[in-house]
Amino acid sequence: MTRLSGDFLANDSAAARAFGGYVRRLLAGLSIALAPLAVAKADTPHIYVSVAAVTLPDPGHPLVEIFADAGGAKRSGEQASIEVIYALGAPQRLHDEETRFISFQYTANCAAKTLQLTNYDMHRPDGSVSHHPSSDAPTLATKGIGEIVLALACGKGSGARGYADLDHVLADAAAYTKSQVETDASVKHSFVLTGVSAKTSAGPVRLYVDTATLARSGAEVTAYTLEVFQKPVGPQIEPGAYTLSAMTIDCSARTATTTYSLLYKPNGERLEGGLAINAEPRSVKPNTLQDKMFKLICNSEDPGHKSVQPTLAAAVSDEGPRP
Repeated sequence: MTRLSGDFLANDSAAARAFGGYVRRLLAGLSIALAPLAVAKADTPHIYVSVAAVTLPDPGHPLVEIFADAGGAKRSGEQASIEVIYALGAPQRLHDEETRFISFQYTANCAAKTLQLTNYDMHRPDGSVSHHPSSDAPTLATKGIGEIVLALACGKGSGARGYADLDHVLADAAAYTKSQVETDASVKHSFVLTGVSAKTSAGPVRLYVDTATLARSGAEVTAYTLEVFQKPVGPQIEPGAYTLSAMTIDCSARTATTTYSLLYKPNGERLEGGLAINAEPRSVKPNTLQDKMFKLICNSEDPGHKSVQPTLAAAVSDEGPRP
């Protein structure tokens, strides 16, 4: 990366288009029952809202999650300022510096619909920071990621869900980066249909476990589960929408804890979700769908549906059992 530029926020990349409907959903107050997000309170100085995830054009194409601080945005007339965080899942060498995250300072003209990068800081893993000024000219921000950041800077994100501190931002980026293994076609997957449950707040769902990516550490197993909705849930969620969740299963204590969960449209467009803050382990009750999941993960017990899909996309579109 020879130079960081504010133009990146104004582009119309595939990643930006994937989040194109975010502002409308944000203003509509979409809320689906997921694992509890660490939502900042109204009096919290910072509300870091996740607005996109993109790959940078650096060697290795590192993935970053972009957060805009809606709580810290300041507006005076038509002028506003906002901080934007590029959070890496793990430290990477960017711009010739070992980097944990980058903080960008933008000024916004709410009337002209422009963003201008004024300076940015490279935050190293050891806590030190390098400061960099910017001479970028104002850029029109009427599409993609720039549109989202402009809306938050100009005060159109009241009620936005987000994190209250950078520790949670970085933990979210790490969890999101790890979760992308489930969409990686070069990695072996085995999405096993565990069953169908009609007793959820969002109606019937098909539950899959990717047994090929289970990670065991003593009695605990980290697993990725996929829940595919079978019926519409409000105006935004159509059949085929799904949640991808990271779970910790304690095979000795017979408990399951959701640590991270994201909601997607059938086409893979991310809707909402994040870290499950202070999530309590839930006891696995016998003779339930969760019990089947537990036995599959801990004991390799076949749930008996004979539906195993090689990719996440195949599992989402699977024509397996219906309630």
